[in-house]
Amino acid sequence: RNLNVAQSTLSTLQDLDVGAWFGQDFEATRIPTLSEVLATVPKGKKIFIEIKSGLPIVPHLLKDLRASALLPEQVAIISFKAEVIAEVKNKAPEYSANWLCSFKREKSGEVKPSKEKVLHELNRINADGLSSNIHIPKEVIQAVKEQGFSWHVWTLNKEKEVEQVCGLGLTSLTTDEPAKIRAMPCFSD
Repeated sequence: RNLNVAQSTLSTLQDLDVGAWFGQDFEATRIPTLSEVLATVPKGKKIFIEIKSGLPIVPHLLKDLRASALLPEQVAIISFKAEVIAEVKNKAPEYSANWLCSFKREKSGEVKPSKEKVLHELNRINADGLSSNIHIPKEVIQAVKEQGFSWHVWTLNKEKEVEQVCGLGLTSLTTDEPAKIRAMPCFSD
């Protein structure tokens, strides 16, 4: 079925089988609510929640977070939308909120956005950190860290990619290969 999530009821969405395409073991898997997902986070572990929609979702997200048993330090909110991060920090400064930013190399060789733009935006929205792709220049990483922001990177599945960021002050990384990446010498300490 082709459904527009924003125009569908929770009941309609929860009627969908979202697991069958993974295989027989996952048949009849339903979409959980955020509250149900939050209840699965073990004590002492952290959940990263990416907001892909806009500002209207923030009050609902914060209501569910505050009703959960999670401590603020167990939650990190991330979004490509700077205004969403600003709103989270304004309404719930107790939660970590990181701005997602994709770096791209122009035909000229210049990487955008610039270090100045990134630092300006992080400060303007009161973000706790920056989450980027691997194409972030080292001088941007250094400046971000020097100004006290955390730095996170996505999605590293190859050992070569992880080796590129080892020793650069990485706070966390996203991977589809956690066992393989965790076993690397970079994380042996």
